[in-house]
Amino acid sequence: MKGPDANDTSWVSIIFTITCITMSQILENSLYHKMLTAVMILILIFIVIRRLKVTLYDIQTQDSNINTFMSVKADYWISYIKDMIAYGLMAAIFFDFMFIKNSLAWLILLIIVVLFGLLILFEKKFEKKTDIFETNNTG
Repeated sequence: MKGPDANDTSWVSIIFTITCITMSQILENSLYHKMLTAVMILILIFIVIRRLKVTLYDIQTQDSNINTFMSVKADYWISYIKDMIAYGLMAAIFFDFMFIKNSLAWLILLIIVVLFGLLILFEKKFEKKTDIFETNNTG
Protein backbone atom coordinates (compact mmCIF):
# COMPACT_ATOMS: atom_id res chain seq x y z
CA MET A 1 0.00 0.00 0.00
CA LYS A 2 1.12 3.51 -0.71
CA GLY A 3 1.55 6.03 2.06
CA PRO A 4 0.10 9.56 2.03
CA ASP A 5 3.42 10.92 0.69
CA ALA A 6 3.73 8.41 -2.16
CA ASN A 7 3.21 11.06 -4.83
CA ASP A 8 5.39 13.67 -3.11
CA THR A 9 7.86 15.13 -5.61
CA SER A 10 9.55 17.69 -3.35
CA TRP A 11 12.81 15.80 -3.82
CA VAL A 12 12.87 16.89 -7.49
CA SER A 13 13.70 20.50 -6.58
CA ILE A 14 16.53 19.35 -4.30
CA ILE A 15 18.03 17.09 -6.97
CA PHE A 16 17.65 19.82 -9.60
CA THR A 17 19.45 22.34 -7.37
CA ILE A 18 22.30 19.93 -6.63
CA THR A 19 22.57 19.11 -10.35
CA CYS A 20 22.76 22.80 -11.27
CA ILE A 21 25.45 23.43 -8.67
CA THR A 22 27.46 20.46 -9.90
CA MET A 23 27.08 21.46 -13.54
CA SER A 24 28.21 25.01 -12.77
CA GLN A 25 31.48 23.64 -11.45
CA ILE A 26 32.06 21.07 -14.21
CA LEU A 27 30.82 22.73 -17.41
CA GLU A 28 32.16 25.86 -19.01
CA ASN A 29 30.01 28.96 -18.49
CA SER A 30 28.62 29.31 -22.01
CA LEU A 31 27.36 25.71 -22.15
CA TYR A 32 25.97 25.96 -18.62
CA HIS A 33 24.14 29.21 -19.48
CA LYS A 34 22.69 27.67 -22.64
CA MET A 35 21.45 24.63 -20.72
CA LEU A 36 19.84 26.73 -17.98
CA THR A 37 18.26 29.01 -20.58
CA ALA A 38 16.78 26.01 -22.38
CA VAL A 39 15.39 24.64 -19.09
CA MET A 40 13.91 28.04 -18.23
CA ILE A 41 12.22 28.32 -21.64
CA LEU A 42 10.76 24.81 -21.29
CA ILE A 43 9.46 25.66 -17.82
CA LEU A 44 7.82 28.82 -19.17
CA ILE A 45 6.18 26.89 -22.01
CA PHE A 46 4.86 24.34 -19.50
CA ILE A 47 3.48 27.11 -17.25
CA VAL A 48 1.76 28.91 -20.14
CA ILE A 49 0.07 25.71 -21.35
CA ARG A 50 -0.93 24.60 -17.85
CA ARG A 51 -2.39 27.99 -16.89
CA LEU A 52 -4.22 28.19 -20.23
CA LYS A 53 -5.86 24.81 -19.60
CA VAL A 54 -6.85 25.85 -16.06
CA THR A 55 -8.27 29.17 -17.30
CA LEU A 56 -10.33 27.49 -20.03
CA TYR A 57 -11.65 24.92 -17.53
CA ASP A 58 -12.54 27.65 -15.01
CA ILE A 59 -14.39 29.67 -17.65
CA GLN A 60 -16.47 26.62 -18.58
CA THR A 61 -17.32 25.62 -15.01
CA GLN A 62 -17.81 29.05 -13.39
CA ASP A 63 -21.26 30.13 -12.26
CA SER A 64 -22.35 33.07 -14.42
CA ASN A 65 -24.38 34.67 -11.60
CA ILE A 66 -21.44 35.92 -9.54
CA ASN A 67 -20.23 39.50 -9.18
CA THR A 68 -17.59 40.27 -11.80
CA PHE A 69 -15.55 43.27 -12.93
CA MET A 70 -16.46 42.90 -16.62
CA SER A 71 -17.72 39.36 -17.26
CA VAL A 72 -16.69 35.88 -16.17
CA LYS A 73 -14.68 35.28 -19.35
CA ALA A 74 -13.04 38.70 -19.30
CA ASP A 75 -12.13 38.42 -15.61
CA TYR A 76 -10.47 35.05 -16.12
CA TRP A 77 -8.56 36.30 -19.16
CA ILE A 78 -7.41 39.38 -17.23
CA SER A 79 -6.26 37.06 -14.46
CA TYR A 80 -4.46 34.84 -17.00
CA ILE A 81 -2.67 37.82 -18.56
CA LYS A 82 -1.72 39.09 -15.09
CA ASP A 83 -0.23 35.69 -14.24
CA MET A 84 1.69 35.57 -17.52
CA ILE A 85 3.14 39.03 -16.83
CA ALA A 86 4.21 37.86 -13.36
CA TYR A 87 5.88 34.73 -14.78
CA GLY A 88 7.53 36.88 -17.45
CA LEU A 89 8.92 39.21 -14.79
CA MET A 90 10.29 36.23 -12.86
CA ALA A 91 11.94 34.99 -16.06
CA ALA A 92 13.34 38.49 -16.60
CA ILE A 93 14.99 38.32 -13.18
CA PHE A 94 16.54 34.98 -14.18
CA PHE A 95 17.85 36.34 -17.48
CA ASP A 96 19.02 39.53 -15.78
CA PHE A 97 21.21 37.63 -13.34
CA MET A 98 22.30 35.09 -15.93
CA PHE A 99 23.41 37.33 -18.76
CA ILE A 100 23.86 40.94 -17.60
CA LYS A 101 26.94 41.44 -15.47
CA ASN A 102 27.36 45.20 -15.06
CA SER A 103 25.58 48.07 -13.32
CA LEU A 104 22.79 47.87 -15.89
CA ALA A 105 21.69 44.64 -14.18
CA TRP A 106 20.82 46.56 -11.00
CA LEU A 107 18.81 49.11 -12.98
CA ILE A 108 16.91 46.33 -14.73
CA LEU A 109 16.29 44.62 -11.39
CA LEU A 110 14.94 47.88 -9.95
CA ILE A 111 12.57 48.28 -12.92
CA ILE A 112 11.38 44.67 -12.49
CA VAL A 113 10.73 45.24 -8.77
CA VAL A 114 8.72 48.40 -9.54
CA LEU A 115 6.71 46.50 -12.16
CA PHE A 116 6.03 43.71 -9.62
CA GLY A 117 4.78 46.35 -7.18
CA LEU A 118 2.44 47.82 -9.80
CA LEU A 119 1.23 44.33 -10.68
CA ILE A 120 0.45 43.61 -7.02
CA LEU A 121 -1.47 46.90 -6.72
CA PHE A 122 -3.47 46.02 -9.85
CA GLU A 123 -4.18 42.55 -8.46
CA LYS A 124 -5.50 43.94 -5.16
CA LYS A 125 -7.82 46.41 -6.93
CA PHE A 126 -8.97 43.73 -9.38
CA GLU A 127 -9.73 41.21 -6.61
CA LYS A 128 -11.92 43.76 -4.82
CA LYS A 129 -14.12 44.16 -7.91
CA THR A 130 -14.66 40.50 -8.76
CA ASP A 131 -15.74 37.38 -6.89
CA ILE A 132 -14.19 34.77 -9.20
CA PHE A 133 -11.25 34.28 -6.84
CA GLU A 134 -13.49 33.54 -3.86
CA THR A 135 -15.12 30.60 -5.65
CA ASN A 136 -11.98 29.43 -7.46
CA ASN A 137 -9.48 27.24 -5.64
CA THR A 138 -7.47 25.94 -8.61
CA GLY A 139 -4.88 28.82 -8.30
